[in-house]
Amino acid sequence: MKKIIIFALCLFTIGCSNNVNFVLEDNASYDYTSESYTPTSKMYVKYPRFIDGKFDLINKIIENDIISFVQDYYDNIYEGLTLNINYEISYQGKDMISIVYTGTGNVETAAHPTNIFKTININISQNKKVYLNNLYNIDDDFVELFKEEFKK
Repeated sequence: MKKIIIFALCLFTIGCSNNVNFVLEDNASYDYTSESYTPTSKMYVKYPRFIDGKFDLINKIIENDIISFVQDYYDNIYEGLTLNINYEISYQGKDMISIVYTGTGNVETAAHPTNIFKTININISQNKKVYLNNLYNIDDDFVELFKEEFKK
């Protein structure tokens, strides 16, 4: 149950999309390398690139997602911004890949750096991002269950 709650927390940080059906099953292992996105000399973002050709579209989703994240949140403040983000592949399954990004961002004039936490979950068979509302009906019952499990 704790794995489901952790997985739900990761998905909770993401917005909404169309419904995607998938089943979490056996763990799998896919070969990957690390890529870097460095729009400036002080901004360093690492993300995975899967080696197998069947992951070409998945790789594009990952790359576009991290570039979009950096541009959406840090656009127009590149000057004086230091950004250092790394990743961990938290789950590799038959139908799903889950990536967690963590790091820090700092602007020279800020009092302190900002901690960064971002996730992306991808349905491999459908080549689509997966969102929390794809898995659960987020209503009052879900919120109460979530609160109870979080207290444990």
